[in-house]
Amino acid sequence: MFESAVFYAFAAVLLVSATFVITSRNPVHSALFLVLAFFTAAGTWLLLRAEFLAIALVVVYVGAVMVLFLFVVMMLDINIERLREGFWRNLPLAIVVGGILVFEMIAVLANRIYGARRASCRRATATPRSWAASCTPTTPTPSRSPR
Repeated sequence: MFESAVFYAFAAVLLVSATFVITSRNPVHSALFLVLAFFTAAGTWLLLRAEFLAIALVVVYVGAVMVLFLFVVMMLDINIERLREGFWRNLPLAIVVGGILVFEMIAVLANRIYGARRASCRRATATPRSWAASCTPTTPTPSRSPR
């Protein structure tokens, strides 16, 4: 129970920080939100008891890639307004691609849930009939009246 609550807290922080990475106007703020996203992703790896992957994520991405990114962003004079010129022109395509990704994620999750239920019913059919009866749909059979 506690691990699932911590997982959902990490997931919420990860989603919020990822949203701010995309929507932040300042590239330095965006990079700092990306650091927060990396740390929360490392926290979910720790919940999965994959300590090496969590430490590798923090050391490689936060320690090297993000420091390099922040160094380059702060040393260069980037015109932010020029970078954002094509946003409204590309928004319809981005919405279509995002919709396709959401549909694919829902399809994968539905297949996983349906596949797990189907596999449990297959296991149940190898056991006594009372357990297998719970997996088969119950449709009323037409009764024959005696003549």
